[in-house]
Amino acid sequence: MFSFFHNKHQVPKEFQHLLQSAPIKEWEAQENKKYIIAKFLHEGTMSAWQWMFRTYTKEEIKDVFKSARDLNEKDGVFWSHYLQVSPEEVRCLQPGFQQMRKQHWAY
Repeated sequence: MFSFFHNKHQVPKEFQHLLQSAPIKEWEAQENKKYIIAKFLHEGTMSAWQWMFRTYTKEEIKDVFKSARDLNEKDGVFWSHYLQVSPEEVRCLQPGFQQMRKQHWAY
């Protein structure tokens, strides 16, 4: 279960599965915020999103979202509505970007 009592600068161990490239104790919330926010937007759970919104400002999250490369169109549309960001401002929702993803990834 997610603990609401944690060090704001340390990513809780409950989210190790989202940040598999290094042990959770090596992830510092502010130092690695762009990567952490991008991963949580793409692969997060409700508890991960709650932690993300308590840890980062809405503007920090919006800035990362606008330039995110790993989001698919469905995720991009969802977060665009939720964060109230125009689709024209979101890299992953641009027609050229979606076409490029389809050429490089067979999905």
